[in-house]
Amino acid sequence: MITLASYNRAWICSVSVMLSNSVLLLAQDSATAKAELSITEVLKAEVSDYKITLQDEKHSALTVYPEPVLAWVNPVRYQQQGLVYVWTDLGKARAIGGVFTNYFSDVKMYTTHEFHSLSPVGLKADHAGKDVWHPEEPGVTFELLNDAPTPAMKKPGRLAQMRRLAQEFSAYSITQEGSRYELRLLTAPLFRYQTEEAEIHDGAIFSMVSSAGTDPEILLIFEVRDTSEGPKWHYAPARFSDSKLFLQHKEKPVWQFTYPEGVAGHKHKVSPEDQYRLWDNQEFTPEEIKQLLKNAKSQAATPSQK
Repeated sequence: MITLASYNRAWICSVSVMLSNSVLLLAQDSATAKAELSITEVLKAEVSDYKITLQDEKHSALTVYPEPVLAWVNPVRYQQQGLVYVWTDLGKARAIGGVFTNYFSDVKMYTTHEFHSLSPVGLKADHAGKDVWHPEEPGVTFELLNDAPTPAMKKPGRLAQMRRLAQEFSAYSITQEGSRYELRLLTAPLFRYQTEEAEIHDGAIFSMVSSAGTDPEILLIFEVRDTSEGPKWHYAPARFSDSKLFLQHKEKPVWQFTYPEGVAGHKHKVSPEDQYRLWDNQEFTPEEIKQLLKNAKSQAATPSQK
């Protein structure tokens, strides 16, 4: 005969088994998640938490280009790895930014976020619901390239012109430690406009990267803009580094970014109000660092299937 007491004991045992199995499954899921933890996925996840809007009358939400426009590494400085993304409005680039890792030791590693406004109006960026960036001033200032050719009529011709114009520039950086690095141009643009703006007919973002890796230090933006004499080529440089930066056009200095002696570059003009924003976000535990580095080595050793 089944008594109430025996029934209760059986029910409790059944529930205990179910809970034990649930805990085991959760533990397995957690272990699987850690085993699959990769730097690339961490960076992509942090970028996906952004919401950026123009501070104009419409407060239009910017659209992030779905894939990173650049994946870069800097093995010389803190074994950095990063992804760069572009945010657009009506096809026009309004913000560029990304996330990268800083590895200091097996117990100290974190992600850093880096942005620059390309917008003619203010921006507001929220990350995971938190206001992290709100520059009020235009992001960049365009200058006329006086000796540039007349913009080509067709799009492929304009791209070829932009590449030649970009090759006329040279640059170098000086780190906070005093090391000088020559910057080299990536000949392919990071991003080509699909703009619907009437006064801007074409444009693209090029990058000048450190010789210590492929870390972009200076951004060069080219646009075909209307003038009283017809469409003309214009350019604008933008800081994308905490180093001192020096840009030349045909060996003539045209732009630089410096900061006072004794002031760390990563602390100079990087606040939420500035056009260039740099801030640290996620810090990893020693266990996570170990797994990230292990997976990075495993992925690097795996032949590409492409």
